[in-house]
Amino acid sequence: MLVFLSLLSGVASASTPDLKQIELFQSLPKAQQQKLLESQGLSRDLLNPIAPEQSELEPVKDTVQPLSFDKEKGLEDSAWQSKSEGFDETSLKLKRFGSELFAGKPTTFAPVNDIPVPTDYVLGPGDQLKVQLFGAKNHVYELVIDRNGQVNFPEIGPVNLAGLSFSEAKVALSKRVENLGMGVNASITMGNLRSFRIFVMGESRTPGSYLVSGMATMTHALYVSGGISDIGTYRNIQLKRKGRLIASLDLYDLLVKGDSQDDVRLQPGDTVFIPTAGSLISLRGEVSRPGIYELKNESRLESLLALAGGLKATAYKKDVLVTRIAKNGLANVKSIDLSTKQGMRSLLHNGDEIDVKRVSEDLNNAIDVVGEVTHPGTYSWSEGLSLGRLLNGYRDFKRQADLGYQIILRQKQIGSAYEVITTDWSKIHQGRHEDVLLWPQDQIFILNRDDSDLRREFIDLVLEKLQQQATKENVSNVVSVSGMVRFPGSYPLGKADRIQDLIRAAGGLREQAMLNGTDLVRYEVAEGEKREVERIHFNLDLAMQGDSQNNFLLQPFDQLSIKQVSDWSDAAQQVTIKGEVRYPGTFTVSPGETLASVIERAGGFTEWAAPENTVFTREQLKVQEERELAQLAIELEKNLLLAARRDAGIMEKDTGPAMIAMGQALIDKIKQTPAIGRLVVGFDPDKSKRYASTMAVEMRDGDVLYVPKRSDEVVIMGEVSRTISVIHEEGKRATEYIAMSGGLSKRADASSIYVVHGDGAIDRLELGWFSTDEHLKILPGDTIVVPMDVESINPIITWTNVSKILANFAVSAATLKTIGVFD
Repeated sequence: MLVFLSLLSGVASASTPDLKQIELFQSLPKAQQQKLLESQGLSRDLLNPIAPEQSELEPVKDTVQPLSFDKEKGLEDSAWQSKSEGFDETSLKLKRFGSELFAGKPTTFAPVNDIPVPTDYVLGPGDQLKVQLFGAKNHVYELVIDRNGQVNFPEIGPVNLAGLSFSEAKVALSKRVENLGMGVNASITMGNLRSFRIFVMGESRTPGSYLVSGMATMTHALYVSGGISDIGTYRNIQLKRKGRLIASLDLYDLLVKGDSQDDVRLQPGDTVFIPTAGSLISLRGEVSRPGIYELKNESRLESLLALAGGLKATAYKKDVLVTRIAKNGLANVKSIDLSTKQGMRSLLHNGDEIDVKRVSEDLNNAIDVVGEVTHPGTYSWSEGLSLGRLLNGYRDFKRQADLGYQIILRQKQIGSAYEVITTDWSKIHQGRHEDVLLWPQDQIFILNRDDSDLRREFIDLVLEKLQQQATKENVSNVVSVSGMVRFPGSYPLGKADRIQDLIRAAGGLREQAMLNGTDLVRYEVAEGEKREVERIHFNLDLAMQGDSQNNFLLQPFDQLSIKQVSDWSDAAQQVTIKGEVRYPGTFTVSPGETLASVIERAGGFTEWAAPENTVFTREQLKVQEERELAQLAIELEKNLLLAARRDAGIMEKDTGPAMIAMGQALIDKIKQTPAIGRLVVGFDPDKSKRYASTMAVEMRDGDVLYVPKRSDEVVIMGEVSRTISVIHEEGKRATEYIAMSGGLSKRADASSIYVVHGDGAIDRLELGWFSTDEHLKILPGDTIVVPMDVESINPIITWTNVSKILANFAVSAATLKTIGVFD
C-alpha cells in the first residue's frame, strides 16, 4: 500500500501518470482504487489513459493550399495562378483530396470500451476479462492481465493469456473452469481494454507519442494526432513494429472505395510513419471532386478522373487545359481533347494543373420565346422550323397577346450585328402572309396588346441591343411614331418594314386619327457633312390599304406623325347637371354651346329650385386652384420660418411656441383643403347684365352644374358666441343675425365681417360711426362670417392674411353645405 501511495503522490505532483503507474493501479480491486484516490484527493479522470500531449485536442482545420512550383524552392504552399481565363480567383483555391477527413476531431480522447471485440483481438497486459460462473457455483470475476501476461483466477490460480487471441483465451479459461467440478459453467467476455502507447511520426500535424485504446487502428492514430500535414502523403502511410514494416495504408482506398482492409490494428510500441507526398496534380473545374490529388499507380488522365469521380455533365471535353512546368522552369499550356481515347490516356507529370471548363450556356440549337405566350422559355430548333409551326394555334398565346405584331431578334453569327424581323402571326395562321423561317438562337418577342408598360419593356430590350451595336457604318435601325396611335414611341425597324408595319407596331390607329394629310420626317446626311430633313406627305388611308406608293419602305430615324381629326375632342365634350332641373344627367355638348342651351335641354328649373344659389364647377379652375393652394402653402412656410427667426429674441416663452404651432396648423390646413374650382354665376333675372353673362357661358368638357333646392337658412359662424343656423326672415339685418348668435367674441375683428351669398359672391359688412348694415340684404342660403383678429393676439407675427384665406375656405365649404350641395 505504501508503494501505491508513493506512486500516487507522484501522480499528484506530475501532470499525468505514466503507463506503468496506470497498469499497476488498474491491477488493484476497484474498492482499493477508490480508497487510494480519495486519500490523495485525486480524481479517477487523472488516471484515464489520455495522451499527455493530447489531453485537450483542439480540432485541426486543414489549410492545405494548391501547390505551385518554384524552380529554386521546389513545391511549396501557394495558390495556383491560372494560365487560362474564365475562372474566379476564389475558385482557384483547391484543397488536398482527403483533407476533410481530419477537418474536425473530438476535443478529448477517451478509450473505447463499449464496442464488440473481435475474436482475433490479441490480449496483452492491462486487458480485462469478465468471467461469470454459474451452475453449481455462482460468482463473477474481473480478471486483469498483469505485466507477466497472467490473470490470477481464484480457485484456479494464474493463467497465461498474453499473446493469445480473445477466442483462444476463452478456450483456455473454459478448460480450467472444467477442473472446478461437474455442473460449473463459465461465460467469458471482455471488460475494459488496455491502453498503450504508440508513436505517430513523419509528416503528421502533431507528431509524438499517444495513448490509444487496444482497438485503435492506423486511421485512429492519424485522427488523434491531428491528421496529415500539407506535404505528407495520403497514399503510403506505414505501420512499423520493432523497426520492421508491417503494413502500408492508402487512404484513397478508404475515401474512394470505402475499403478499410489495410487499416491494421495497432499494438503497443507501434509507429505510424507518414512519408512526404509523391506526385501532386491539381484538378479543377467541371469534375465531381475538384482538388489536389496525389498519384500512386495512376499515370494517365483517365485514372486521375476516376479518382475525382469523373467529369460532370457540364464539362467541355474538347478543350481541357493542362499547365505543366517545363525543365527550364517555365509554364507551358496544352489543350487536350477528352472526347478522344488518346486524350483520356494522356500522361501526367508531377505539378500538372488541369482545368476542365464548363460548356457554353449559349445553346446553338435553341430559340427563346418570351412575352404573352402560354409556355415561354427555350425551345429546340430544327431545320425548317418556322414561326407558324412553333406557335401553331391560338392556345399557344395568352389572351392579352398581340397576334398582329411580333418581333424576332436575330444574330446569324457570333459577333455579327443583330437584325430585326417583324411579322403578323394572325395573317400567317390564316394563310395570308408568308411564314417566317427561324434560325438558331432567335429571340421571339410576343407583345401585350393592352398594357403599354409590359409592351414597352420588351421593345426597349430590342432597341437597347440595336443602339449598342450602332456605328457609323451600321446605323441604329430605329423609327418612331407619334400622335393618334395606341402606343406612340420608338420601335425597331425590320429590313422590310413599311408604313403599315409601323402602325401595327404602335398597336394600330386610334379612332380619332386623320387618314389623309399625314407627314413623315426623314433624316439624311448629305455628303457626310450635313443632316438634311425631308418631309414626305402621303395618304395614310391608302397606305393602310396596302397601296405601294403610300405604303413605302421605312428608313432608320424616320418619324411618323399621325394627326387628329379636327374638332374631335370638342365634339366629345360632356357636362353634368344635377339637382333641381327636370331632366338631370350628363349631356354631350357641341363646340360653342352655352349654359342657357344646356339648361333648356335639361327642361329648365323645377318649382323647388333656388337658381340664385347654383354652384358651377370647372375642372380647369380646380386644377388652377390646387396649384395656387400648393404655392400658398410653400410661401406661408417660408414666412413662418423667417418670422420665427426675426422675432425669436422678443417672443414670450409661453406664447411664442404656441403661435408657431398655430401657424403650422394653419399651413397644414391649407394643404388638406380640397380645391373646388367654383365659377361664380348669377341666375337672378333682376340683375340683367350678370344674368346675361351667365347664360352666355360656353360649356367645356367636365363642367358640373348643381341647382340646389330653396333654402330657408342663414348661417352665422366665426368669432361669435356660438355658430348657429337660423330661419331667414325677410328684411332682417346682418347685425341682428349676429346678435341671435350671442354677439361677437373678444377675439372678433368687427371691421372685417363679410357675407357669403349662396351664389358665391361676397359682400363686406362695414360697421362704424358713418356706416350701417342697412344696405346689405341677407338672402336665404347666405353665410355671415366673423373673422378672428389675429394681430390683437400677437402683433409681432401677422397672421391676418392667413386667417382670412382659411376662413374663406371654411366658408366656401360651409356655404355649399348650407345650400344643400354637400350632405
